[in-house]
Amino acid sequence: MPFSPAQQREAVNALAISGGKPGAAQALLDFDISTDTLRRLRDDSHAQQYADALIRVQREIEADTVVNLRSLAKRATEIEAELLEKAARAQPRDIPQALRAVADVKSKSVDKLLALTGRSPEAAAGDGDLRSLLEGMAAKGLVRLSVNLDIDQTKEIAP
Repeated sequence: MPFSPAQQREAVNALAISGGKPGAAQALLDFDISTDTLRRLRDDSHAQQYADALIRVQREIEADTVVNLRSLAKRATEIEAELLEKAARAQPRDIPQALRAVADVKSKSVDKLLALTGRSPEAAAGDGDLRSLLEGMAAKGLVRLSVNLDIDQTKEIAP
C-alpha cells in the first residue's frame, strides 16, 4: 500500500519520537503501516529525514527537561522556605528530615539543570572548597566562625 508524503513524514517523526523502534512508532500512528516498512523508512528511503527528525526531537526533549528541572528547583525552593518557616515556629521532629529531602531534590535538580545547559555545578558554586563555603555561610549569618580562616596553604601539617 503506497503512503502519501504526509504519512511518510508522520511515520518518520513517530520513529524519531519512539527512538527508532518501529513497534513503538506503529502504536503512535493513526494509519496501518508495517514494522518492516517503518524500518525501510528509517534505514533506507528516508534515513536523512529520520536523522534530522531525531536531532529535532532530542533538542525538544532536552528543552522540555530543562524547563521541568527549572520548575522543580523553583518549587523545591518554595517548599524549603515553607518548611524553614514552620521549623522556626514549631520545630517538630519531622521538619528537619523533610527539609533535607527537599534540599536534596533541589540540589539534584539544579545540578542536572546546570549540566544540561552546559554549565558545571562546581563552577557555579565557586571554588568548591570548604573555606569559601564556610565564609559564604558566615556572610549569610547561618554560622558563626570562632576561628580565623586565613590559612597559608603552603604549610604542611607535621605527622
